[in-house]
Amino acid sequence: MDEKKIPVESLLSTILIGIYTLVFLGVEIWAVYLAKHAGEITSAGMNLATSAGEKGDYISGYFMFPGSITALLGGMTGLAAIFAAAGLALLALFFMFLLIISCVMLKDRKIKVDAWIKEIVFLILTCVSAFFFQSIWLTIMMGIHVLLAGKVLVSKKSC
Repeated sequence: MDEKKIPVESLLSTILIGIYTLVFLGVEIWAVYLAKHAGEITSAGMNLATSAGEKGDYISGYFMFPGSITALLGGMTGLAAIFAAAGLALLALFFMFLLIISCVMLKDRKIKVDAWIKEIVFLILTCVSAFFFQSIWLTIMMGIHVLLAGKVLVSKKSC
């Protein structure tokens, strides 16, 4: 039986995916907490802001309620927090799924398949983080996996 040794680069990449998963789960817990309390925080003074009994203004033919726009935008903060929490939950699930796939591939000694999966997925994530988010740190974090998977693919040991 040909026993292939698992390259250090594959193990390091899988460990980093596990760390990303834990970080995103922690951020997800914080985002759910924020989404739960964002509506209460932003609408705390809504009654004072929108009570237009004697606080109305007449500006250029329009009767304005002071703070009504602010109260409307403050109420939408809870909705934005829910969307952010949902996006982070999908990202955390994606990294968890990728971690499970990587662990299964490494357990079955399918080193090249694992490297190709990481190469493709993290190349896409590197491009997305570079072009859309324009964050150098996020691009570096995603690019590390591209380099590690590329090193595994070009090495002669894992052939």
